[in-house]
Amino acid sequence: MPCDTNTHCQDERVSQHHKASGHGPVKDDEYVIFVVFDSNVQIGKKLSERDFSTKKIAKGDLSLARKAYTTINDAQECVIQPALDRGQKVSGASVALTRSLRSIKAPIEGLTPVKYARGVCILDRVENDDHEGHAALRSCRDEGALTPKQRGKLRALIAADLAEKFDVLQAIADVFTLSAANIPSIVATPGR
Repeated sequence: MPCDTNTHCQDERVSQHHKASGHGPVKDDEYVIFVVFDSNVQIGKKLSERDFSTKKIAKGDLSLARKAYTTINDAQECVIQPALDRGQKVSGASVALTRSLRSIKAPIEGLTPVKYARGVCILDRVENDDHEGHAALRSCRDEGALTPKQRGKLRALIAADLAEKFDVLQAIADVFTLSAANIPSIVATPGR
């Protein structure tokens, strides 16, 4: 469902948890973690738009971990090991404030003057084999009316904005907490 510039996507308002429980919708002041695979980016450097699958963004399959609810054990079991089993190489992880990601705007094609709408939604989406802190990022736009060229351009713009919004690539152990008992309450840092 498309979003406008001032509201949440309709799907963001309710939990997408397969058991209809969980931690509830992802709040603006939460931090999310993006685990990066098969990247040429080195630890300490900014991500590239190539680190974000535009197909996964469009389908709502770009996986994130809610920092407040995901331990390193969760990440190892549900994210890292399955990727290693598929032959992927773990490059590290990056963190972003949900509010910052939700501020990404996408142009609405065919309007003069150009107008912008929300670019991405962050959903509390936990499926059967996911960890309880799983979230998903998807494009906010209904791409059905766009030509393939317009879709490609829109997705590339969103991927570039995501690369800008996420922090530098860090080692996995520096991003995830050790256990649920060590998870602090997450409070947004001014200016982030």
